[in-house]
Amino acid sequence: MKSIRHHFHSPALGLFIIRFVAGVIFLYEGIQKLNDMHGTIAFFASLGFGAFFAWLVAIIEILGGASLILGLWSKFFSFLLAITMIVAIIKVTGPVGIEMSFAPLLLLSVAIAVLFSGCGAYSICRFGHRNCNECADGTCGCAHGMKK
Repeated sequence: MKSIRHHFHSPALGLFIIRFVAGVIFLYEGIQKLNDMHGTIAFFASLGFGAFFAWLVAIIEILGGASLILGLWSKFFSFLLAITMIVAIIKVTGPVGIEMSFAPLLLLSVAIAVLFSGCGAYSICRFGHRNCNECADGTCGCAHGMKK
């Protein structure tokens, strides 16, 4: 009989849950920005950024959120999402106080974790790597075809 500890040991499932929840949050925030683009542009202007950056962040959050949910191009979008969270912490929540930075810090840590770990076994990306020796252990680090 397997122990309860054995049943709750699945790093791949844990990564998927973290990826999925963060992806939903990023996707939701990006859609919110697009739904009120005039307000988003005004807010970005108050921070010293132009309309281009308001659109760019909204698109990165939508595509990045979907990427995390599906597990496709996760490393690339995690890098972009990490940059947006660093800027958000420095320009938006940091000046108000550390308490306001907890959510962006958590999302930043998730983006960095996915950047280092890849999309994991529960991902669309993994299906394209069925015969890949690099992905044989089921982790799929999204470095398929990249030279070391």
